[in-house]
Amino acid sequence: MSYLIVTNHYPDRDYQISSEHWVKVVAFPINWNASDIKQEIEKNASKIQILNGSQLWRYAMAVPESFPKIKELVIFHSFITDIYQTYCYGERGGELVFDDTALSFKQGKSEIKVTTTEKVFDFGKFPILLTCNRLPERDLKYEEIDYRKGFELFLKIKEEKNKLYDMIGLYAFSRSFEQVHNLYRNSNIPLSFYVTIMETLIGRPKSCGMVHCEKCQNDIPHSKVSLEQHFKAVFKRFGEIRTVRHKTFHEAASFDYWSYFFELLKKGVSIEEDSETRLYQDNKEEAECLIRILLTHEFLSLYRKMNTGVV
Repeated sequence: MSYLIVTNHYPDRDYQISSEHWVKVVAFPINWNASDIKQEIEKNASKIQILNGSQLWRYAMAVPESFPKIKELVIFHSFITDIYQTYCYGERGGELVFDDTALSFKQGKSEIKVTTTEKVFDFGKFPILLTCNRLPERDLKYEEIDYRKGFELFLKIKEEKNKLYDMIGLYAFSRSFEQVHNLYRNSNIPLSFYVTIMETLIGRPKSCGMVHCEKCQNDIPHSKVSLEQHFKAVFKRFGEIRTVRHKTFHEAASFDYWSYFFELLKKGVSIEEDSETRLYQDNKEEAECLIRILLTHEFLSLYRKMNTGVV
């Protein structure tokens, strides 16, 4: 039995992920053409529901079901490839386990016929994006790491209870929230979690020391600048999404962006001119870019130190 990891990034050959386990490329067991869909639904309705998402995948990575760190591998792969669907499908992992006899394994790069959106790599030199994937292609910068060593580092920071592991996991979850949760679709929640991640990554403003309060007779920490000013210096929209977080967690405020989006389409309202849509999209995209860059920087700093001793 093999567990499938949905991805557009594949190893160019069978890749050893641990002393006993290998990652392999496998053609998806679903043939995405009209004549086969009905048969597949009849044979395995639960799997077709999870695989038939907004993006269709021709290939996937397969790891033996006996691999003890499948959960961590899904989160790690989703993070370094910057593909939120990898985590989204991984949340329903029990439905992504297949009998190996039903899978078509690919042994080498020449066997994998990819499209322009798919990427085949030597996992020993796996490129991690240093910048934001919303930038023009000419401005994208990468750094190569060994995939297995990177994953070993990821497991190490989890064992050491490093906050970085928690932030990466929260980032992967937040980006996938509206795909993972179909009934309660609250677009405020990812933005709210982004504030938490950014505050942790950027750190608190410098303290001026303690200020003594005559009324309560307590010493109160005093910062050089306010929290708002401190974070706005790094992320100009900090105040906006922090307001979203307060309303979401303190007032149970909800905003279903996709329902709102489709209602605008029905009414024939221009999405580009709608202030609520732009506010949501701009905040989300800018926050994701910043968090992605900061998390990657933190992770690669540890990776360089682990491999060279130089930060």
